[in-house]
Amino acid sequence: MPENIVRGGAERNATTLELFFDLVYVFAITQVVGFIHHEPTAVGLAKGAFLLLLLWWTWSIYTWTTNWTGTDTAAIKLFLLATMGTTLLMATAVPDAFGESSTQFGITFFVVRLLAGGL
Repeated sequence: MPENIVRGGAERNATTLELFFDLVYVFAITQVVGFIHHEPTAVGLAKGAFLLLLLWWTWSIYTWTTNWTGTDTAAIKLFLLATMGTTLLMATAVPDAFGESSTQFGITFFVVRLLAGGL
């Protein structure tokens, strides 16, 4: 059952879109765990923590915004769908985010931040 969210003094349930949005970030976090697993050193842990921080930062912006505004309008739904797609691309770059996939990770992170500004 979706969790209740209080917005404007009234409770509302999380929508399926919001839950799917969170699931995309769960996948991204599992990619970070895999990254740390493949590089179990202090440097690998620091890199993984940095990636986790970037993912948490983007997720928290969207979570705060959608809790405040809701996801009732078509424009917000489109922004969330675009963000989910971009976040999936960003998550696929995590295993080699400090190597060959660094450009993909950087560009997708930048696009996710731009979409957050548009939202």
